[in-house]
Formats: sequence, structure tokens, C-alpha cells
Amino acid sequence: MTRLGRNSAVLLAAAGAVGLLGWLQLKWLALHLGAAGMGTFAVLFSAGSVLTLVLQAGLALLVTRWVARLESEARAGAAARVTLACLGWTVVAGTVVSAAVAAFPAAVAGAWAPLGRAPRALPWVALFFSASSVRMVLYAVWNGRRQMHWPALVEMAQLAAVTAALYLGRVADLAGFFRFNAATSALATAGCAGALLPGLLRARGGSFGPSEGRELAAYAGWSFFVSATGVGFEYADRLVLAARLSAAEVSYFHVPARWLQFVRRLLAQPLNALFPELARGPLGGRREAFQAFVQLFSVCGLGAGLALALSPGAFIRLLASPEFDRGIPILRVLALVPPLMVLYGPLTTALRAGGSMRQGAVSDALWVVTYLGFGALALRSLGSLGLAVGQVLASLVALAWNLGAGRPEDRLGLPWAALVRQWAAAAVALGLGWLAPGGETGWWRALAGDAAFVVLVRLGGGLSREARAQVRARLPERLRGVFGALAGS
Repeated sequence: MTRLGRNSAVLLAAAGAVGLLGWLQLKWLALHLGAAGMGTFAVLFSAGSVLTLVLQAGLALLVTRWVARLESEARAGAAARVTLACLGWTVVAGTVVSAAVAAFPAAVAGAWAPLGRAPRALPWVALFFSASSVRMVLYAVWNGRRQMHWPALVEMAQLAAVTAALYLGRVADLAGFFRFNAATSALATAGCAGALLPGLLRARGGSFGPSEGRELAAYAGWSFFVSATGVGFEYADRLVLAARLSAAEVSYFHVPARWLQFVRRLLAQPLNALFPELARGPLGGRREAFQAFVQLFSVCGLGAGLALALSPGAFIRLLASPEFDRGIPILRVLALVPPLMVLYGPLTTALRAGGSMRQGAVSDALWVVTYLGFGALALRSLGSLGLAVGQVLASLVALAWNLGAGRPEDRLGLPWAALVRQWAAAAVALGLGWLAPGGETGWWRALAGDAAFVVLVRLGGGLSREARAQVRARLPERLRGVFGALAGS
């Protein structure tokens, strides 16, 4: 099994485990705090994510790429210098912000009305996101070295500790939830620092030429830009809603959006493993492997979208309760996003890995501007459903841009013949699944639709022979038979 395949498998398994733990936490919040409490949580978490943008400043992406590049060139000292400089900023900024919020919580709560719904939680929110920002930079070192299992294990341990505290009755409200998160996040960050800092401090050294320094500075700027758009991808929408709607109404969007967020993060894990692989060599030499990756990736995205579209009520109630059923129409629309993400996502990753940060950043910016711009305009007529429609429109705009971005000689392209067959199979499977019993709040529709989709992809050639051969070669021996049975020989 190749390193890319192994890292993809590790990250997918970890994302699944993290998603399960996150589901348990959100289930607790929904049952104990209700719609209004869930909406307040969504606002605080989203505000903390904006804070992370300031604290981390996109440095995790920069560290991942430059550790991968410099250590592959046997320049561990230079890689350590970059990492330590990025860590220094994040630690100092996090300390200042956490101290300020702890000293003046009333002023922070009064700065914006939605923050005033849980003033006791604000210092813990700041500390939690400050510690997490430092840890993300440390994770980036392991990611650049293609050792993705360490961040995955640490993240699962931190989430497991918080989840256990919730269900053992150690937490009573939002302030307690963020207090326990802050404590465990700080401990996890300290552990990561203890594992990595001694080696980084011993290795630091090396120098950069003028052109390399300019390239590093440019990449830092674009990394910040990418991180800013990342906040727009997942969190800024809740802040837009909170400024116009009640906390309960925010929660009716937040629950289906969290399902989409889980699917997006699950699908992003193979992209995280793909990034350092593409960054270590010329893109043109990896065309066949890239197109095989996209074909299998597209099957995953279409399968996820089908399940969400056919049984949206079942997913809503699994995460929360019938109180949140008003989010069903929103999730039905959001189900179109994963099948589009698996098309534009690999192209964006290839652009960034090849150094075309400008084109990759423009792609993300177009997505965020289209999404938030259309969503804000549609709030008056469509309510929060307008934001869901905005995500679909934004995904189409990003795909159109990515297809023409980058240098012609570096474009890896998409395997259109196989993708068209996959989408045709998904359309037929959607109709077949809709005929299953149980309605939108039952699971039979999702199960029937996805089963039909797998059969149709196999019978209709949705995975090309070359793609099947490349995927099979990257799987462990014990999984090759299972893959062959599902995808065909």
C-alpha cells in the first residue's frame, strides 16, 4: 500500500472517529440545551473559529508545505526555523487574547448582542481556541512529514475526554462545556509540544536565499487568505444568521449544516494526504494517479449526497431531535454540495501543491463571496434556506474557475467520461431510492439509493479499468477482494 493510500486510510478512519465523538457531543447539547442553547453554542463556536483565523493566520498550511519541501531536500534546519517562527506568533497572540478576554469578559459580551447570551463561557472559548490554534501548527509538522496518525490520535483523545465528561455528568451548561474543552485542549497541546519542540530546537538553522525568502513570504500571505476563506466555508454563515435571526432559528440551520460539515471534513482527509504527495514532485508525472483518485473520490461524494438527500429527517434526528425537523428542507438542498466538492476539491489541492496559490485562493474566495453574498441577499425571501442554495451556487462557481486555472502544462484535468456515468447512475439511484418506504425520517430510502448507486456504478463503468487497477494496487491485500467485489474486476 502506498504512503498516499495509507495516509488517506488513517485520516479517513480518524475523521470517522472524530465525527462520531462530535456527534455524541452535539447530541448532548441538543437534548440538554434545546434549540436556543444549540444556537448559542453555534454562535460561540463560530466566533471562536474567527478568532482562530487571527491566532493561526494560515500558518498551519504554510508549515505543512514547507516542512514537506525542505525536509525532502535534507534541510531540516530550515524547516525547523519556519516552524518555530510560526509557533512563536501563535503562542504570543493566543496568550494575549486569552488574557484580555479573561480580564474583560463583560466588555466582550457587550460588544455584540449574540455573545451576551453566555457571558460566563467567553473566557473558556478564548482559551480553548488559543490552545487549539497552537496545536494545529504542531500538527502541521507531522502532516508535512506524512505522519498523519499522530495528530489523529491526539485529536481523538481530546474529544473522547470531553465526550466522557458530558455523559458522566461533569458538565451542566455551555460554560462548563467550554471550560472542559479548554483544559483538555491545553493538555493535548502541551503533549504535542513536548514531543516535537526538542527536535525542532536542536535542528534549527540553515538559511534562505533572496528568491526563496520572497516565495516563503508570498506563500504565507496566500496561506492566510486560504484560511480566511476557510472560516467563510464553515462558520461565517452562523454569524450572518445570528445578526438577523433568533438563536433557535440559527440552530435549525446549524444542525443540517453540521451534517454537511462532517461529510466535507471526511472527504477532505484524502485531500490532506494528497497535498504533500503532489507538493513533492511535478504534477504532470502524477496525472494517472490523480485521475484515479478523482474517480473513486467522486463515487464517495455522490454516495454521501444521495444518503443526505433521500433521508434528511433521519439524519436530523440522529444528530439532534424532532425539535430540529425544520432543518429538513435545508439538508435536502445541502446534499448537492458533496458531489460538487469532490470535483473542485482535488483541483484546488493540485493548484496549491504546485505553488499556484493565487489561483487556489481565488477559487476559495469566489466560493465564499458567492455563498455569503447570495445567502445574505436571499435571507429576506428564503430565510436560512437561501444560505443552502448559496452553497450549491458557490460550488458551481468554484468548479468553473478551477477547470481553467493554473498553467496549461500543469493541469491534471478530470476524467469526464467516468464522471458522467457516475452522475447518471446517481440520478437513477435517486429515483429508485425515493420509492423505498419510510419517508424522509426513515433510513430505507438512503440505504436503497446507495445500494442501487453502487450496483449501477459497477454495471455502468463508473470506475474506469485504469482507475480500478490503480486503486487496487494501493490497497492492502486483505481489502483488494472486497474492492473487486464492489467495483468489478
